[in-house]
Amino acid sequence: MEPARFRFGTLRDERGFTLVEMMVVALTIAILIAISIPLIQNFRIRTQDRAVQTQLRTALILERNHWVETGSFTGDGAILKQYDPQFLEGDALAAPYHPVLWVDATSNEQRVCVFAQSDSGTWFVVVEDADPAGVPGVTNKTYFGQGLPAQCDDTL
Repeated sequence: MEPARFRFGTLRDERGFTLVEMMVVALTIAILIAISIPLIQNFRIRTQDRAVQTQLRTALILERNHWVETGSFTGDGAILKQYDPQFLEGDALAAPYHPVLWVDATSNEQRVCVFAQSDSGTWFVVVEDADPAGVPGVTNKTYFGQGLPAQCDDTL
């Protein structure tokens, strides 16, 4: 058996990866991670927003059920629990992630505003007007949008 010969300072039968090859692999992985992080964050924000929007729709459906039975909306979450025992009403300051109910008393309780804030910090508002003033023959007009809860007064 012949002894191993050196060629330009290395053995002929070398095995494994060079440092340059390892650095290329590490750089490729780092680029893939850098690309995926913003995508994951955007997905998380959209999911949080959709969860709040679903809660708002549920609260609006419960308000509509109450309106059909009584002829007026209610701002009382305890009354809405008779339609859905799992409904959680929020408080704008204490628990902003559950829907907050607001009924316009000047409209004879024919207008309800439901708003909530998602974990992303975005406020969502749904306003239902059972008898919009100035629009003859139109009932149950619904407005949905983003913004601060103060829009409940100004939306209609």
